[in-house]
Amino acid sequence: MTDNHDYHTPERGTRDWDTLLNENFRTIDADVEIRDTETNLETYEPEPGTKFFATDTENVFLGDGSEWRPAVTSGPEPQFSSLESESVNTVRTPAPEDGVAGINDAIDEPGVTVQLRRGVYEADESLEVPYDNVTVRGSGHRSPEALTGDVGAAGTTIRRETDDAVVSLPESGIKSLAVLDLHVDGNGTDGAAVFDLGTYAPYARFENVSCRDVGGDVLVGETIHNFRLFHLTARNVGGYLVRIDRSGEVNPAWGTMLNCRVTGTGDERGSGILDADALHLSTLINCTADETDDAAFRVRDGFNNLVLNCGVENARGHGFVLGDRSEGQGYEGGVVAACWFRGVDGSGDGISVDNAASVRFEGNTIEEFDGDDVRIVSGENLDWGRNTFETISSDEERPFVEGQTIEHDNEGEIVHVDFEGNRRLVRTEGSQQFLDAAENPTLSTGEGYVDLEGSDLRTLAKYEDDTAAPDDTLYFDETDERVEYKDPDGTVHELG
Repeated sequence: MTDNHDYHTPERGTRDWDTLLNENFRTIDADVEIRDTETNLETYEPEPGTKFFATDTENVFLGDGSEWRPAVTSGPEPQFSSLESESVNTVRTPAPEDGVAGINDAIDEPGVTVQLRRGVYEADESLEVPYDNVTVRGSGHRSPEALTGDVGAAGTTIRRETDDAVVSLPESGIKSLAVLDLHVDGNGTDGAAVFDLGTYAPYARFENVSCRDVGGDVLVGETIHNFRLFHLTARNVGGYLVRIDRSGEVNPAWGTMLNCRVTGTGDERGSGILDADALHLSTLINCTADETDDAAFRVRDGFNNLVLNCGVENARGHGFVLGDRSEGQGYEGGVVAACWFRGVDGSGDGISVDNAASVRFEGNTIEEFDGDDVRIVSGENLDWGRNTFETISSDEERPFVEGQTIEHDNEGEIVHVDFEGNRRLVRTEGSQQFLDAAENPTLSTGEGYVDLEGSDLRTLAKYEDDTAAPDDTLYFDETDERVEYKDPDGTVHELG
């Protein structure tokens, strides 16, 4: 009857031919797939070997004579109970019980992918990568929640058992290392960083990698060209999430950091997100920190970097430090935008411009620092857009671009800004202006100098107009919307 099925074909004159045909029908009932919606499954008899295909869910069921059993390898998301192999082409799959030693054995040539299984790999030694284009991929990482630090179960964990680096490059120049989808349990160990990229490691990529309970830094390196750090997170670390060192006259690092985060608790506060000796032409987007002891972001030698939507909560050190005048290193160009820096008691400065030029600041919020919200030690041609802060100090006479006025979101307050006793900035409800001073504490009114005799602008009084203000008083004229000084003779001086 068919080439692929052994059906009966009665010959002419065969007696009881109907019996043979009935056997054919029973066989066909099992051979031909039943197609219907899964809700109608129970209306069909689960004859042995019968196959049912659900047209709505694409699931497949097999009859065993008493019930329909689902085929889990069917449907839009098939499942497999196990698929194990030590090596498939360039893919290696060492078992968790083999530990990091098994991972090292698996990295036996350039271009291999080490697929780690679910479970815990003990790191009694460093995972050393001696070849280019090696990928170490786990089966899931842990993502710390924004502020609480709660974590879900990790698919793959490497547990650190020594003070050595968990992953290191034994030689300079190893290219295109990728570490993906895994969690590192620092186990409270101190010593080397978790990931040590050495002196030169171009095209390194870390994605969906989490760390916890690490005594030192998480990732360190020197010349990391075109690095990509995506979703690198850490909690309870003793150092920085990323530290980029520089020894000698080597080319600066450059690359991208996206959605990276470091979180501390109590005495387990990390230093910050990034500490870079040299970082050029790089992009930092949505990189955040909570509970930091040092500068959350510090770049000594920077050039044309884009820092967007980054920030720190509960900073106990500085927020963002640009440049390092003591080491002759400067930060030039680039943009810092839509960022937030919030300090706590005992904190340093919010944005500290130690040595920078031609940097654009726009849409940032800096507040609650014990030092200055904005501190300018050495700055030139800074482009200060619309930012929210309360205090600013500067050692420079004119750190901003020529003719620029400063606008802020919180214009309703009058804020005292002391430029190290030499420059003062007074806010009215309009824009802010620099008021020149020949010597402390005098301010220029354009026609001469007025001695303010150390008056504290933070306690500036408000009066409806000139006539309401008493003599020898610094005040805010609500009618003219200006800061004015009425001297002992009753003469009014407009200050800004």
